[in-house]
Amino acid sequence: MKTKFLLLLTIPLTLAALTGCTANNLSVINPIDISTSNINSNVPSIIDDKSIGSSINNPSVSTSVSVSASNKPSSTSISNNTSLTIENILKNGYDTTSYYQNVTNLTGDNLKTALNKLIFNHTKLNYDNLEEYMRITDRNWERSPNIDDENPYMVLLYYTANNDTSKQQLWNHYHTSSSKFGVPTSEMSWDKEHIWAKSNGFNSKGNPAYSDLHHLRAADMRNNNTRSSLPFAELDTVKKEVKDFSGNTSGKTGTASGVSAYEPFNSYKGDVARALLYMATCYISGSPSLSLTTGTNSSGSKWGFLHTLLKWNLEDLPDDFEIRRNSLVQYYQGNRNPYIDHPEFACKVYNTSNADAKIKSACGNK
Repeated sequence: MKTKFLLLLTIPLTLAALTGCTANNLSVINPIDISTSNINSNVPSIIDDKSIGSSINNPSVSTSVSVSASNKPSSTSISNNTSLTIENILKNGYDTTSYYQNVTNLTGDNLKTALNKLIFNHTKLNYDNLEEYMRITDRNWERSPNIDDENPYMVLLYYTANNDTSKQQLWNHYHTSSSKFGVPTSEMSWDKEHIWAKSNGFNSKGNPAYSDLHHLRAADMRNNNTRSSLPFAELDTVKKEVKDFSGNTSGKTGTASGVSAYEPFNSYKGDVARALLYMATCYISGSPSLSLTTGTNSSGSKWGFLHTLLKWNLEDLPDDFEIRRNSLVQYYQGNRNPYIDHPEFACKVYNTSNADAKIKSACGNK
């Protein structure tokens, strides 16, 4: 199961159309109590300050960055907004009302274009150093609340034992070509997962999509290796069940509509869907130019099974870890994943009057 973290967060999230719930602001209690004695000592800063686009559209985030010459990030965030700090994100959450104030009444391509303008301009991070950022963005803050802890427990994508204190994985178990953290190769349990496979549109590390943290997650290495660049789908035929590093069965591979595919553990299906939806909204022109389709073709810069992703987005709504991570990624990268803040945006973008039957069915409009 995904670890469920609790924090104070106010996001205008309209779920009524999705789940039948009454729409109101999402407000979650019990903030993480972190050590603030040396709050910035181990907080990474931007070390690759290439700005994607002319400026960051979010007025609360500045394009001014601190560039460090060392391989280990230091302590300055890209934000001039005092509310967007590690401490405030963990204790108080981050109010996104103003971030989306100009897009909430839009639909279809108009909404997708507006979201693109909101999120495209951001800071490109250094891919080779992303595990340092993940020490903050993907850590288990409930188990490792001290920000001075350089070797925290992690929350791993595709991993079934994030809640099992005897099987939770430490940051230094990151898979590297050498044992630079002093961990035997046999105990290396996680690596960086490109949810949108880099072979589908951006093989170069110089491409901003290659190092975009909104689709890069700390992930169970065994599932990551098995999934490789397979598309995500609900399988018609299962050929292999994948055991994660804890020994539990998590993902599986097989075929869907006649093509090879990977199906993740149920509690990660929404995470995967929202990451792919983000990529197809952030990178809609230029290189890469990414798109989602209801077909089975997941080659080039296209990704198939859009209808399945829309379904997963509604069935597995964002939990506190995913919501908090969105703000932590914004702290470093300068943009957000709108589909985490507003899952209903996905069907508002794709479930238009001329949408095909698969999309209408996935969005509950048969």
